[in-house]
Amino acid sequence: MDTTTPSKKLRVLAIDGPAGAGKSTISKLVAKRLGLFYLDTGAMYRGFAYKVLRNNIDPSDEKEVKKLVSTTAINFDNGVTVDGNDVTREIRTEAVTNASSLVSSYKEVREFLVELQRSCAISHVGSVVEGRDITSVVFPDAQLKIFLTASVEERAKRRAIELGDIDVAKIYQEISLRDKRDSTRDVSPLIMPKDALLIDTTGRDIESILDEICRMWHKADTESKEI
Repeated sequence: MDTTTPSKKLRVLAIDGPAGAGKSTISKLVAKRLGLFYLDTGAMYRGFAYKVLRNNIDPSDEKEVKKLVSTTAINFDNGVTVDGNDVTREIRTEAVTNASSLVSSYKEVREFLVELQRSCAISHVGSVVEGRDITSVVFPDAQLKIFLTASVEERAKRRAIELGDIDVAKIYQEISLRDKRDSTRDVSPLIMPKDALLIDTTGRDIESILDEICRMWHKADTESKEI
């Protein structure tokens, strides 16, 4: 798949970064403020992982997992549907989260979902797309690339609040292990491209982050129209 363009960039705001950096929260709000389509690519992997579990397949069984690729349909028109079934709520469980991290490391699964992500975002006039490897692999030709990060301590606290879990130390370990797995995997490792703009969300309020990203987008959008 040729994802390069010599001059004109895709009208996509790509937001990347590690787990718990605030990608989903920030991306949704940025998309709403800018009036752009919002695509949560992580939900795609969760949707596929949900199907793996529903079919009683061990997520570590790569051979069996890959067999589902050709028979899976994921849609984002209204919530998240997998093969026509609304799974918007079901994909947010801890079991699906853990399975998603594993199945997303399989080459065939990533290739299938990357094609779906690109076609979905490109079908809109402008899109905010968030997820790991979005800036490096899925949309290297995005008009604007943002890499959100935060300290592991901060991300663990946020995740604990989200899950209603007081065991922050356990979540800290889980996030640390996931960071290592995501950044060292052979297929689409988590990296920050040289042309991505880094934003550290540690200790920052959401409004200031939104303001900063929106300013960046308007600047990039204006420069793109002048090309």
